Amino acid sequence: MYWKNPFRIVLLVLHFAIMQADLSVYAQTEAQTLFAQGMSQRAARDFVAASLSFAASAVAAAEKQAWDEWAEARIKGGACLGKDGQFVEAIDHYLNLRSELSGKMADSLVWPYQIRIDRSLAYYYNRLGAGDLSIRYQQEALQTQIRSGSPAGKIAKTYLNIGSQLVRKNDMVHATTYLEAGLPLAAGHPMLESRIWTNLGAAAVHSGDPERGAQAFEIAIKLRKAMRPPVPEALASAHLFLAGAHFDLHEVDAAEKDLQQVQFLLKNCEDCDELVGDLYGHRATLLKEREDFAGAISEAELAVSHFKSANPFGREVALQLVENGLMRHEMGQAAAALSDFRGALSVLLPEYRGRGGDTLPELDSLRTDPWIFLALQGLADAAYLNYSTGKLEKDLEMSVAALALALDQASLVRRAFASEEARLNLNGKIYLLYEKAIVRALELAEQSGDSTYEQLAFSFAEQGKAAVLLEEIAQARSMVKFGLPDSVQARLQALDLNYRYFRQCAQTDTSQRSRDCARRRDATLLERDQLMLTIRDQYPAYHAARYQASPIDIATIQQRLRPGEALVEYFFGDSNLVVFLITADQFLSNRQSLSPDLEAHIRGLRKTLSAVGGSKELAAFRTHARALYLQVAAPWVDRLGEGTTSITIVPDGLLSYVPFEVLLGSEPGEAIYPTLPYLIRDYRFSYGYSASLRYRAAATAPQKDRQVLACALSFTQASSNALRSSPDREHLPALPNALAEAEAIRKSFAGRFLLDDQATETAFRELSPQYSMLHLATHTIFNDSNPDATRIVFAGSDPENDGYLHAYELYGLQLDADLAVLSACQTGDGELLRGEGVMSLGRAFTYAGCRSTIMTLWPLNDRASEKIMSAFYGYLAQGMARDEALHTAKLEFLNAQRGPRANPFYWAGFIHSGEAGPVIEAGLPFELWILPVGGAPVLLLLLLLFLRRRAHHRKEKVRI
Repeated sequence: MYWKNPFRIVLLVLHFAIMQADLSVYAQTEAQTLFAQGMSQRAARDFVAASLSFAASAVAAAEKQAWDEWAEARIKGGACLGKDGQFVEAIDHYLNLRSELSGKMADSLVWPYQIRIDRSLAYYYNRLGAGDLSIRYQQEALQTQIRSGSPAGKIAKTYLNIGSQLVRKNDMVHATTYLEAGLPLAAGHPMLESRIWTNLGAAAVHSGDPERGAQAFEIAIKLRKAMRPPVPEALASAHLFLAGAHFDLHEVDAAEKDLQQVQFLLKNCEDCDELVGDLYGHRATLLKEREDFAGAISEAELAVSHFKSANPFGREVALQLVENGLMRHEMGQAAAALSDFRGALSVLLPEYRGRGGDTLPELDSLRTDPWIFLALQGLADAAYLNYSTGKLEKDLEMSVAALALALDQASLVRRAFASEEARLNLNGKIYLLYEKAIVRALELAEQSGDSTYEQLAFSFAEQGKAAVLLEEIAQARSMVKFGLPDSVQARLQALDLNYRYFRQCAQTDTSQRSRDCARRRDATLLERDQLMLTIRDQYPAYHAARYQASPIDIATIQQRLRPGEALVEYFFGDSNLVVFLITADQFLSNRQSLSPDLEAHIRGLRKTLSAVGGSKELAAFRTHARALYLQVAAPWVDRLGEGTTSITIVPDGLLSYVPFEVLLGSEPGEAIYPTLPYLIRDYRFSYGYSASLRYRAAATAPQKDRQVLACALSFTQASSNALRSSPDREHLPALPNALAEAEAIRKSFAGRFLLDDQATETAFRELSPQYSMLHLATHTIFNDSNPDATRIVFAGSDPENDGYLHAYELYGLQLDADLAVLSACQTGDGELLRGEGVMSLGRAFTYAGCRSTIMTLWPLNDRASEKIMSAFYGYLAQGMARDEALHTAKLEFLNAQRGPRANPFYWAGFIHSGEAGPVIEAGLPFELWILPVGGAPVLLLLLLLFLRRRAHHRKEKVRI
């Protein structure tokens, strides 16, 4: 009987399945037949169900096999295009295949193919020089590998690929994160593990730590020596990296031994042009270190020849040409250096190939490869070397144009970095390039008589000012502008906040906790990368616009200057101090060589201002304040027109710590503090991180009513125990005048006033987004080595918060305030980062959404602070501009002193930054604004009494 032969049933079922018959009907009929032939009803039904299940599996297997064969054929088709050098066509092929596969099979079935396709896309984008896209598809592959549970070794290899590409992009912070994540997964794969160590060493060397890099290279060498069978080429590669580290450590003899080892390992290698080229390149460095420049050039040319044999347009050719150009520039061979740098650009930028003469690449052709930046910088220096000998204006023009392109390219690289830390590090590294660009543009303006080059110099200065802060603010605004959903915004902000927390934790806590925080910091950065991939695909407009922030132009600044206002912007380089002066009707610049004693005067002034001293400190103050006036202020004070009363300073470098109000505009003689000729007597001052940030938008219009959220904590013995609820609060001194400060504000402005134990961190977090003015009178716990760990002290902890608002937490707040007054110690102080400015609490409030801040440069005196702040809010309520109100309050305090309290320590610590106009319309003070509601009956009674008295007076006059 045929029911005893299940294969027959399977074949029949498959037949019906293939013919697309109704299997449910067939199964029912077949069960009835089997039952009629003697099988029990239940057994017949179970038998047919099992047969159908087997048949369905067979159909699925057949279908998967068909799709496997189809996908394999398509993947091989893309590989064939790539082998023929048709990289663009291969990319198009794989992108189409990726789209087709996602709609044809279940995710779990498509994952293996998606991983292979994404890695192929990464490879071909890398061959085209599109590093960002290459990294993107490697990250896509990594995400799929983790989701699908791929073997650890394969995941480790993807971590390695991403990390190595980030090393090439010069994003060492991000690269190290990926490489360290892959290291434990590579255990048991010695070659893979050694490659990760090699890249970790390269990241350390490029980060300025060649000693740590050498240690990593030695681990890689040890792993490769233990491999069986040994791989001489791999061992030679590791020794070449170690030689580079030894050069950076100035251990030339050790580097020479490494190169001898490489030469021995490669003696029988027939297809090792790249490694041999690398060996010649390192030997060129060795000869250069020993001042054999002719021999070095000869070896360097051999290196280029071998690299070209391996791949005429390989990246190694470009790198060696840049090295050769730098060497020739050092030897004074300008023409040969120019040729090398142009050759490097031709390799790195296909669009530039075949273009000779004095042409430069187009801005649109630039990519995020840092070697493009080095080639452009080298070309600029070689052109300037030509100018130095021949004084031809075209050479100087070429140098300035190349520097402009190099800076634009550096901006592209910076914006591609994932972490703020990496962007800040890059800014510091390239800051001296801004100095070159500014100085040469000013020189070209003088040489050609064309003032547009002077304006270009200002643009260069602005481009290097607070660029990361500007880009972060632009990113925050783009979230709303381009419709990023609230859930995605919240996730991105949470990841950014977590990253900042773990970063500061890794720097400050105990060794074990520090390691845990470092691990979680890296995991957070990787998770953020995955989210950014989703955002890039689903919200391309936001992704493209998130870091767009271009420098402001001079005409816009002049339109937005207030009457009587001047902008003074500094550039503090290694050798030059440049100052730009902009008023409504003039633009001027001044460049001078940096005085060798300028830094000493700034540090000396800061020291005398940070505490009250005696006659010795007074004499030192007079010396430093007068010297600084002559060096940094006199060049623009002497050129101010009549009617200038307000100065906005955009400082740079150490000048960020100087309150210009205290500089002495004339010889002080033996004058004491009350009678010194401070600049505050002549001008009112405001400060800004950059002109772009200060004038990027029209000033916020003043309103009739503004409400303030004020938090004041006294820390006195009578105050609540909540203020001293932890050991690190016990040493904090009392602030008895903080509450009086809040009460004085209450007389001028309505709002919410949180005093002592009411002033909790939780309350501030909940209420601060609702108020246009914020005031904090409390303590800060300052951390000058780790700015993110600096914190504002609130009342004790609660279940939601710990009572400390850290700087890193401020970056997660969403404020909308016209003014934040940070009446606490050192809220404008912090670590100085070149180009970015002081990493202070004031900067964090600016990022969080405060259009202006009043912050402090040193520890405050409680009583003096209360007097100045009380007067400030009184003047602000009368409609004065923010900078004018602070200026008037400080000057009033100074003029009222006749003794030591006229010391600038008491009154000059408060500075204003950001928008400077009034926050409230000029008119009646706050007390009289409330009369129409609460005081109307009183006013009416006074008016009636006045009229009655006046009538009575007239009657008496008549009688007389």
